[in-house]
Amino acid sequence: VVVAMLTTLFAGMIPQKATAASTMTVEIGKVTGAVGSTVEIPVTLSGVPSKGIVNGDFVLGYDRKVLEVTSVTAGDIVINARNSFDGEIYSDAGEIAFLYSEDTGRGTEAIKQDVVFAIITATVKTSGSGAITCTEVGGFADNDLVEHDVTFISGGVNVGDVVATPTPTK
Repeated sequence: VVVAMLTTLFAGMIPQKATAASTMTVEIGKVTGAVGSTVEIPVTLSGVPSKGIVNGDFVLGYDRKVLEVTSVTAGDIVINARNSFDGEIYSDAGEIAFLYSEDTGRGTEAIKQDVVFAIITATVKTSGSGAITCTEVGGFADNDLVEHDVTFISGGVNVGDVVATPTPTK
């Protein structure tokens, strides 16, 4: 009986895999920037499950010869970003690591709607492909710790002569 109770208890703590119908999308925005300009590239979430997202982690890659990523900030939807959000730039590797972990542990600050999750600020260093793509996904889980499949849509900077991109709304 004790073994059955412990098994039931621990089984509830292990993240479960969600069905294919619950696929979320992470889209890296597509912006235009001239050499020498600074651009803001939104990273948006869509298809957010009704239970909300309480954690997620992934890594984006970019060509460090073309872009110099100078900052990563949480979108306005991230409540208590200081404790729940981290975006770390690894410029030598041309990578940005994202980690989101809802801080309360109760899910009260979960991301519950489609929204701008983060803003990447970069300077265009030279002509070339300013593509930003997903290189690694740790996972995304909802308030019941059910893991959700995620599709990534690449984006980045179209290097041109004119900056014609509005500042994204957080």
